[in-house]
Amino acid sequence: MSVSALKYRVKMLLTYLLDEMPWLVSIALSLLSQRIRSWKYCEVLPVVWMDEEKKSIDQELSEGTSVVSRAPQNFNEEDVRISDVTLPAVNLRFFQDCVIHVNSSSVITPDRRIIIERSGAGERSRFFSFSGAHVRAHGQKMAVVHMPVVYKTINKGLFLGGFGSWNYYHWMVEILPKLVVESSGKLSDFPLLVSESVRKTLPMLDSLNYVGGGRPIIWIDPRCSYEVGEMAYIDSPNMMPFNMLYNHRFLAKDFLFRKSSLLQMRDKILTNMKEGNDCWGVGCPKKIFLVRKHGRRPYNQDEAFELLKKYGYSAIAMEEFSFARQIEMFNNADVIVGPTGAAWTNIMFASNVANALCWMAQEFGDFSSFSNLAEISGANLRYIRFSVGECATGGLYSKQYKINIDELHRAALLLEE
Repeated sequence: MSVSALKYRVKMLLTYLLDEMPWLVSIALSLLSQRIRSWKYCEVLPVVWMDEEKKSIDQELSEGTSVVSRAPQNFNEEDVRISDVTLPAVNLRFFQDCVIHVNSSSVITPDRRIIIERSGAGERSRFFSFSGAHVRAHGQKMAVVHMPVVYKTINKGLFLGGFGSWNYYHWMVEILPKLVVESSGKLSDFPLLVSESVRKTLPMLDSLNYVGGGRPIIWIDPRCSYEVGEMAYIDSPNMMPFNMLYNHRFLAKDFLFRKSSLLQMRDKILTNMKEGNDCWGVGCPKKIFLVRKHGRRPYNQDEAFELLKKYGYSAIAMEEFSFARQIEMFNNADVIVGPTGAAWTNIMFASNVANALCWMAQEFGDFSSFSNLAEISGANLRYIRFSVGECATGGLYSKQYKINIDELHRAALLLEE
């Protein structure tokens, strides 16, 4: 049995015990805390799913609606696969004297419940994992939560954290659009509660400045939990599963995108960037090859570039550029190619005449984020798919692979037509 398979079975056993015999988990935690210091302050708390919790709702900001989610389309196929999905309403909520962690879309209430926001509801949530930050493990009914004795305290604020709040993709798609959805000014005197990770990542910080309009910010240390006296919480207007459990794959219907929120954010950012900028697009390459400078998910990148540079592609590492320059390059490019990754978030800023090619492992299934974002801009995004032999979502983010150069060449030729 592989290590991944063993971890999955252990996690499934813990999930079962949490829901069916939480007392047994509590006893185990008590014994563990005597030997392992990190478990000392863990408790078993009842889980309430945010979409089922009604008491905290102050007002509905955007009503629920039916939309479609677009699956990745292979470069050599004409058929477009779509799934009908139902978007839940986006609500403004208020919590009193609650405990939060900036890296988790959850709220711990004074009566010792944990309210977790999930992507969608019902049967699909069995396959999703919302563990992370202070949520060490969870089932459908109970969760193991780290509850430190001492918190940092905040009087009031609007929570602008959540799953992946340190990641450019999650920040741009799931978190930052909350400020577009809530445009009434009702929360104008609520400082934004934002992760220190955003302040340390210049493109994310710049995006906040473009959308946030100079609102006061309280920077939240991702190493700590906080108690907030009065906290506003906006449901995510766009959601996807943060992690899949072992041997499960993404489906197009798992991606709940309220495209109106992303269009509003796109228009606001582009308008602000272009206003008074007579040099917009100057010096931007027309053919972009997205490269990585770090070693995450390594592949035969140099070999791919040797092929692509014959067709006039420029190798661009997006992390080396400011937020404004990244958006400018995507907006002015005719063709964009590269491996799946957070840089593809910027496809929402591409022009409606752009062609794009992304390659992604088959094990990601119908990971539909970037195909939905491309639909927002009107860009034509196609995919190359391949297998890497990995069953766990986490492993896919670091698994080494080799792209078929002949297949890349065939795809590149189609982009030239």
